[in-house]
Amino acid sequence: MERRQRAALETLAKSERDREETQKVTESLKKASMEKDRRRQEAPKERRQNQLKQERLQWQQVMLKEVKSPTHNFLALNEEQEKRREEAEIV
Repeated sequence: MERRQRAALETLAKSERDREETQKVTESLKKASMEKDRRRQEAPKERRQNQLKQERLQWQQVMLKEVKSPTHNFLALNEEQEKRREEAEIV
């Protein structure tokens, strides 16, 4: 009799452990699914942020490039234009 009770208690304990383990696995799968959904929803936002970051870096590189001064002098260019106007008026 005592052996039957012990066997019944062991069976009951085993079924309880199995139920708890099943519940843990189910919760783990739910969490994984929720995390996957969250990442899927955040992906477009993250892609946009990365794109903006790349654009910002490109803009900074453009702004940091050395600006080369023109080969001609604007004053000399204006003087040349003035001379041409005067020559055109004479002719």
